Amino acid sequence: MASSELNIIINAKDNTKGVVGKIGGSLQKLGKVATVAAGAAVAGVAAVGVGIVKLAKDAAAVEGVQNAFEGIAEASGKSADAVLKALQEQSAGMIANRDLMESYNKAAQLVSKEFANQLPDALQYVGKVAAATGQDMGFLMDSLVTGVGRLSPMILDNLGIQVDMTQAMEDWADANGRTVDSMSKTEQQAALMAQVLGKLEDNTAAMPEVAGSAAASFEAFKITLQN
Repeated sequence: MASSELNIIINAKDNTKGVVGKIGGSLQKLGKVATVAAGAAVAGVAAVGVGIVKLAKDAAAVEGVQNAFEGIAEASGKSADAVLKALQEQSAGMIANRDLMESYNKAAQLVSKEFANQLPDALQYVGKVAAATGQDMGFLMDSLVTGVGRLSPMILDNLGIQVDMTQAMEDWADANGRTVDSMSKTEQQAALMAQVLGKLEDNTAAMPEVAGSAAASFEAFKITLQN
């Protein structure tokens, strides 16, 4: 065999070895990619499973809140649908249904059903305070319920008002022919709520309506998706 022919054969073998090596490396990379893809798919399925379980738990919790809401509303002589509609309208759709029902339930338990049924009247003012201060409307609604329920001026500060507990009790006692010392806690809460509504009305009188504003419309859209 000639020397030139021998060189051709040797070079061909070397070249072939390089090509085969590249193909093997590519196949190995493809295997790794496939493994990663399979792992991602499994992780994705697992994440979906976790999401479904969470949704199921959330749905069960909402059902409990809704059942309690309906029971309390009907016990106070109100239609649950009518109460929820009033809460939605006065909040300009800016608070999720679940939060509205939870606040109503909390108001009824912490104070009274009569107090809970006053919430729609208060929300028209709470919305203005939220818009003016940039605070979350749901947080302010909870501050109202908790502040009145606990007779706490400090919590009611969140609404941008300064309440006078002594004056509130005296005004209520005078209006009802009673003495402050004879008032029950429920009556004290009613007296404080009357003062809170009065102060909120005065403080927000010059503020524009929240419903229809761009911010309210955007927030209402988000709440609609959440509901």
